[in-house]
Amino acid sequence: MRRNLFLLSCLLLLCTVALWGQNPAERIHKAFNEPAEKSILVVSHRADWRNAPENSLQAIQNCIDMGVDMVEIDLKRTKDGHLILMHDKTIDRTTTGKGKPEDYTLEELRQFRMRNGAGHKTRHLIPTFEEVMKLCKGKIMVNVDKGYDYFKEAYAILEKTGTVHQCIMKAGLPYDQVKAENGEVLDKMIFMPVIDLHKEDEKLFALVGACQRDVLLRSSPTRETPLTFSHYFLLVYL
Repeated sequence: MRRNLFLLSCLLLLCTVALWGQNPAERIHKAFNEPAEKSILVVSHRADWRNAPENSLQAIQNCIDMGVDMVEIDLKRTKDGHLILMHDKTIDRTTTGKGKPEDYTLEELRQFRMRNGAGHKTRHLIPTFEEVMKLCKGKIMVNVDKGYDYFKEAYAILEKTGTVHQCIMKAGLPYDQVKAENGEVLDKMIFMPVIDLHKEDEKLFALVGACQRDVLLRSSPTRETPLTFSHYFLLVYL
């Protein structure tokens, strides 16, 4: 009896250590990729924009502190090639500046301050994608909405920061085009096709069919490399 209790205690200890050794992002990633998983994941659109400027480091930190599973962000590129967080085509609404982000260098953009949801000036600066991924590493997953135009640059930053498995890239483009342009890395990360049900049915079914075929091929028993991160999730606009 004592021996059984001892073995049970050791087993519980090992399970506890295993859970402690797994960071939050790994647990979220596992839940996100497990078809039988019944838990609900919470996603914050442009992070906690009610208590901090949208797409800001503070808004993302708030989400991490609240235990949110994933933040949705948007990317733009500066004049000198830095990827920054910005939703609009201009910086007018969300910062104290005016104009397009691609007309400024990162240093020039740093002279402006971000505005909160009410339009008031704050102390926060426009963050870079690299700063965001360093903040999120091991803590929360990141859903890149407007950012496919910078796929390769974004992927390089994900590799640099060791956060490839934490990021989801989205696009409303034909799947064959996405595969042709970035197929070499789709096995390493999550890609989410964006489906608009208001478009023609033929286009919708073609996109869904292409994704399904690719998933089946990648997970085939005859394939040397098993399907890991290359799962495809559909974002459907109703």
